[in-house]
Amino acid sequence: CPSYEVIDKTDEYEVRKYEPTVWATVSIEGTDLDTAEEDAFMTLFQYISGENKPKQKIEMTAPVRNIVTPGAGPNCKSQFNISFYA
Repeated sequence: CPSYEVIDKTDEYEVRKYEPTVWATVSIEGTDLDTAEEDAFMTLFQYISGENKPKQKIEMTAPVRNIVTPGAGPNCKSQFNISFYA
């Protein structure tokens, strides 16, 4: 997991300051989050399994981050950015 410093803490939450990080991200346009997550996960999994430029395997990491940018209307495609912490 990314390194961080706890800035403030209550019984319900923590405020954290994270060190700079690198993420491997796949962007998918679509209408279904489950499909986007599945497709992106497989692409990212292949990447960390050695299907990358230096042909190097990378350990599976946590967290996985999902950022969804909704489309303009109810039937419009959304932008899904699924990322592995690298």
